[in-house]
Amino acid sequence: MSLTSQLSNFNSVVRRFMHTHFPNVTKMVRAINKEPHYIRPILPPEGVEFQDGGYALSKNPRRYWAYVLGDIGTALDYRIRFNFPEMNIKETIAYRDSLSRENRVKSRAHRKYRFRFIGTDFFNEVEEFLARTRPDRGSLIPEDEDVLCRYCYTMGLIDYGYRNSSPHQNMEWFDIDVNELISRPAQWISDDIAAQNTLFRKSKRDWLSKPATLNPTFTGGVDVGGADADLIVDGCLIDLKSSQKNLTGRHLYQLIGYCLLDYEDEHGIDSLAIYRTRYGVTHCWAVEEMLALSMDFPQPLNELRAKFRKVFQDELQLLEEFKTTPDKFSFLASSNGRKFLEHESRVRLLASTESNKFLKSPEGRQWLISDNGKFFMATIPGKRFLSSGNGRDFLTSPSGRKWLSTDEGRYYLTGRKGREFLNSGKGRVFLASAAGREWLSTTAGRKWLECDKGRLFLTLAVGRNWLTTKFGRKWLVTRAGKIWLTSPDGQVFLISKNGCKWLETADAIDWLASAGARRFLTSINCHKWLVTEAGQNWLDTQGGRSWLASYRSWAFLGNKHGEQWLETIAGRAWIYTDDAKDWLFSVSAWDFLITPAGREWLISDEGKIFLAGTKGHEFLEYGKGRLFLTRAEGREWLTTEDGRKWLSSDKSQTFLKLAVGREWLDTAAGKAWQASTQQE
Repeated sequence: MSLTSQLSNFNSVVRRFMHTHFPNVTKMVRAINKEPHYIRPILPPEGVEFQDGGYALSKNPRRYWAYVLGDIGTALDYRIRFNFPEMNIKETIAYRDSLSRENRVKSRAHRKYRFRFIGTDFFNEVEEFLARTRPDRGSLIPEDEDVLCRYCYTMGLIDYGYRNSSPHQNMEWFDIDVNELISRPAQWISDDIAAQNTLFRKSKRDWLSKPATLNPTFTGGVDVGGADADLIVDGCLIDLKSSQKNLTGRHLYQLIGYCLLDYEDEHGIDSLAIYRTRYGVTHCWAVEEMLALSMDFPQPLNELRAKFRKVFQDELQLLEEFKTTPDKFSFLASSNGRKFLEHESRVRLLASTESNKFLKSPEGRQWLISDNGKFFMATIPGKRFLSSGNGRDFLTSPSGRKWLSTDEGRYYLTGRKGREFLNSGKGRVFLASAAGREWLSTTAGRKWLECDKGRLFLTLAVGRNWLTTKFGRKWLVTRAGKIWLTSPDGQVFLISKNGCKWLETADAIDWLASAGARRFLTSINCHKWLVTEAGQNWLDTQGGRSWLASYRSWAFLGNKHGEQWLETIAGRAWIYTDDAKDWLFSVSAWDFLITPAGREWLISDEGKIFLAGTKGHEFLEYGKGRLFLTRAEGREWLTTEDGRKWLSSDKSQTFLKLAVGREWLDTAAGKAWQASTQQE
């Protein structure tokens, strides 16, 4: 990780050091950005961001616009250095990297392949061109300037491969002829580089006559993973910026960082500067002035360099202590362990395969629920560890369940990785525990139950068991729970052993009396439940009796499950109540009326009233009624006054013509009725 990369990472020790010791940098940058520019800036032509720009992979040119501007900035660094007589092409990063003919790298699609740079032939041609044109002696003619800018652009692409350990996205360039190579960039790219270089020569001509160090490196560069600046001219460290955007605090941090990394004052830096190549503007400070403006309490440069160096020495010491100590638990639980975890690269080391042995151990799991362990799990490597097999094993362990019960653990469960854990088999093991049941009662848990994976969990045995707990019962009476109960999965649960157990509770009785339960009460699953002991107990409640008195119960009373209940003592008793009258006088009760309990009711006082009325006559006209008349109860009714009146009416003629009617006429009661009618 280079200096610029560490400054981009807010958790790195370099960025934290800068932020702590130089708190006023932001104010300085705001003041710089407010300064007016008295010349018109050099900008790319309008509309070029929609052009290819010479990129072989630019299927979406807008996406690569930032790459193009970055490549122009790198190419301009090379072009400006060629203005100095100290420039030696064989000391450039691009040349050193080209000496390695074959490097193993990964492409954007992560496929390994042989990546060949142009090699020294390209640089020999550039060296011959420089010897002929001598750009350090003055401006070149337009044709030569165009060629040199194209050379610089190509060297910038090779420079990219060196700094990023991977080929440039325009990797097709590296396997073609040199002449074709330098003709690839669009003309506006070469013109843009040339225009900025011309502005540099006009505005900073005095720099060209002063001693300069090009692309300097620093003693402390090894500590940060690499640091090389653009220029040092007569003791002034200069950073070239080709961006047209405003400066940021990171740009000043970068300048200060280069100065601090010169531990031994090898370059004799006495001032710092930023040169904006598109504006021709230089922002320059003496080192003492920079420290006075950027710090609340300025310190000598030597002391700051010593402190900066100690930061990396402490880091190396912590890394060595972590790798060599056998008792990692004691180390990570100490104050040094907390310091160790404050850097992402060290955290990645803890989450590596080698260190997973510690995290899998009982001591490691115990450490994970400590303050330092919670700090580790909040980092990106820590979250990756939780998503691994070892991490999920930890989450299902007693220590892991304890952590998931904390605020940090509950916050983890609300994220994408947490939901993936809940959807796995080990997540269901956690949900079956006391901590998991408690989590399901939280707002996040109830929200998860509403998603597809949550509803799938409720159909499993572990989910049905949870629904019978106090947390599950509370959820079932919520709006989401009531909606789920009306779904097919909810109805299957209600007739299960766990569901029947819940239906015996006071909450279930209240729910069954509500409008939300109507769909369930009309389902065949409910009808199966109503003939169970729990269902019969509910029918004896006020809510059950109210439901039986409504027309919504007729579907149940008219099927085999209803007939089974009506044969019970409670069902027979209900038949003789006023609530049953509306149903018994309806067509849906005809199947019941031919059952033993129904025939018994028909010869009762209420039944005789029914048979004597219009509804009863309609019943007797059809097959169900005729079947009743063939039974002992029906024949007994025919001997009553109401029965004789019916026999004398036109409604009975169809019955008397049938075989069952003629059979009845042959009985003593039938003959007696015939004799009485003849006498009349």
